[in-house]
Amino acid sequence: MSASQKQAGFSLVELLIVVAVIAIVAAIAIPGLMAARRSSNQSAAMQNLRNLGSAELTHHALHASYTDFAGMKAAALIDQAWTAGDARTGYVYADTTETGEEFFFAADPESTGAGTDFYGVEEDCIIRKGTVTLTEGAGVPIGT
Repeated sequence: MSASQKQAGFSLVELLIVVAVIAIVAAIAIPGLMAARRSSNQSAAMQNLRNLGSAELTHHALHASYTDFAGMKAAALIDQAWTAGDARTGYVYADTTETGEEFFFAADPESTGAGTDFYGVEEDCIIRKGTVTLTEGAGVPIGT
């Protein structure tokens, strides 16, 4: 190869600069994307609890008692895929309905990446949140 000919391509330094720029952009963007995902999961959890509460109130209006996931599925009030311990949109849903007189559903994050708040709903259909797994009557009311 003569001195007047140049090789086509990128030098190692140019490639390292491009990789460094991509790494910096990723380091800036990923935390923001994770925060948006957590917020989306939390909004979905609250909406799912609103839907479950509404289904319970409908069941109570029709049958004069509250029921569990199985009873609401049998009455075609919720999606047939719902089960106790079901994980959806980063949250695990639990049903602690014991009697026909009251109900309580909890939504706990699967991991800290999925969400930071714990949610619950009971007979008054007010979503409550807390920093630990909620029990009936616990938590701060939100979105009344």
